[in-house]
Amino acid sequence: MLEAAQLDSNVPDGPLVVENVAQGVAEAPLFALLERGAPLLLTAQLPPSEWPEKLGLALPDLVRIGRWFRACADDALLMGLAVKAFADRQVRQGQSEFLRPL
Repeated sequence: MLEAAQLDSNVPDGPLVVENVAQGVAEAPLFALLERGAPLLLTAQLPPSEWPEKLGLALPDLVRIGRWFRACADDALLMGLAVKAFADRQVRQGQSEFLRPL
């Protein structure tokens, strides 16, 4: 577990939880985490779709990712994308699995 304010180029390997993504986050290390392909959980007070404007992100790739989240803000669409991702990996997962309360 790592606080977003502590992000730098020396990020540990493997699964990671980054808490409290907020204004002033180091953008290059954050983008590197998103691109590395390891399991990643980010927490923030704002949804990712609002990050480009409200966190003042300048890195074009992070802005693009934020816009993608805005485009996928519909729950049904997100569920469909998740089901497709499982199907692409030949993992059987019914939509009811995604509808369970957390």
